[in-house]
Formats: sequence, C-alpha cells, structure tokens
Amino acid sequence: LDWDWHPVGTEEYGYVAPDPLDPDIVYGGKVSRWDRRTGEVQQVGPRVGRGGGGDYRTLRTAPLVFSTIDPHALYFASNTVWKTINGGKSWTQISPDLTRTDSIVPPSVGKYAGEPAAKARHGGVVYTVAPSYVDIKRIWAGSDDGLIHTTADGGAHWIDVTPSELRARPWSKISIIDAGRFDANTAFAAVNTIRLDDLKPHIYRTHDAGKTWTQITNGIPDGAVVNAVREDPKRKGLLFAGTETQVWVSLDDGDHWSSLRLNMPATSIRDLVIKDDDIAVGTHGRSFWILDDIAP
Repeated sequence: LDWDWHPVGTEEYGYVAPDPLDPDIVYGGKVSRWDRRTGEVQQVGPRVGRGGGGDYRTLRTAPLVFSTIDPHALYFASNTVWKTINGGKSWTQISPDLTRTDSIVPPSVGKYAGEPAAKARHGGVVYTVAPSYVDIKRIWAGSDDGLIHTTADGGAHWIDVTPSELRARPWSKISIIDAGRFDANTAFAAVNTIRLDDLKPHIYRTHDAGKTWTQITNGIPDGAVVNAVREDPKRKGLLFAGTETQVWVSLDDGDHWSSLRLNMPATSIRDLVIKDDDIAVGTHGRSFWILDDIAP
C-alpha cells in the first residue's frame, strides 16, 4: 500500500485529537490546530500551553481528548483539567490542581533517599483524562504521581477516589483511565509502576464511581508493567490491556486475562483502540498493528 502520511502539528509525539465534526481538522500537542486543506498550523492551547504561567505544569504527552457525547467539547490537561467548546478560541479551567502536595520518598530511590532533591516535592501532572461515554457530566482524571479524581457535575466539584494502596505510592503513574462504555460509574485504570522498580501488572476496576476499586490482573504474569486498558464498545465486560511486552484480553470484566500477542513481537504497547470490529495498537517501537474482525 502507498500510505500518504503528513505531520498534523508541531509536536514530535503526544496526543492527537481529530475533530469529530470536521475530519480535516486535527488537534495535537499543547495545543495545535492543523487544517489539512490549507496546511496551516495554529497554536490554540490555553495559556499553560503558550509558555506557561502561574503554577501550571505540563509534559510532552499531555492528554487531549474529545467527548464522544458532545463533539464540541475538547479536554486538555496540565496539572489541572481544561475544556474548550469552540476549537481552542477560549478555554475554561474545570478543575483545581489534581496532583499531590506531599512528598514521599520511595524505596526505589535507594542510597539517594537522604538527598534534598529526593525529599523535595516533585510536582506532578494530570497524565490521563477520560470523559464518560454515557454521561456528559462524568469525567475521570489520573495523575503521574498516583492519584485518581472524578467529577459528576462537569468539573464543578472533584472527588479524590484514589485506591488506598496507591495513596502511599506517589511515584505510581496512572497511565490510562478508560471510562465505562455502558455505565457512568464504571472506570478502568492502568497503572505503571516502573519508577518504583515494581514490574508487576496493576489494573484497577470500579463500578461505583470510585468508592471501591478491585485490582484485576489474574492471568497476567509479573515482569511487565501495564500501560493501557480499554473496554470494548460493543460487548460489556470485554477488556483489552497493553503491557511492556504484549496485548492481553479478558472476557469477564477483568477477572481473568489471556494473551492476545499472536504473531506480534515482544514490544511496549502504549495504547490501543477498538474501531468498529478491529483493534488498532500503537507501540513504543513506533509501529501500528491491527487485529482484524474480532466480532467472532
């Protein structure tokens, strides 16, 4: 096949968000707006994306995602969550700082634990934003310092719903949260703990808006952290996960997992999406893989 690829903004890597109402418009980075028809790239991010200001912090892979309920609503995150409904002409900050204010030195720092730099607060960022697929007012947010928050009123009020075992592990990274496809109170969280020298898989599930969480990794062996988890949009309880080595599948809401590696090489799976009846996988090897027709 003769693929025709073209950059869609100014960032080397990071999130991209095609406009649901205009496929010729693609948003990316922090935040650029690319028009395929003219080739023009505009910087349309909030002030945090234009050199910063105040106490705002970002990283290169800042989350950027459209709501599937309201195609006008685009969400972006620094250490706070932002929303625009007019293509970036104006932004509203819809959350306070959703990262830690304390500093806990993890054992993985080793002999450097007594150094001032280790004891100082390392300001985090919101690493993943997950608008609900069924309730426009429900949004989930996870930070790279191990916190999970949710709002049930579109951002007016946020609740810290971090699982208790994560609260004492501040260098855990909430890599991806996937909102439930069929229930606004459901969410799945993939937690990367590589900075803690913990190579065990960690995936959490809630069905009560974060009041309680269950860790669901039965069948996934130790040795590879989890980067992504996604629920199938057509079959409730069908889940997919991506680790540092392969793809996994669960037919029972995460209670049991089986390998879905098939002919893929062992590589870091960073994210995956289910499009119609296909699974598209993105790897840190800068490759895309597609598994066709999972309907059977």
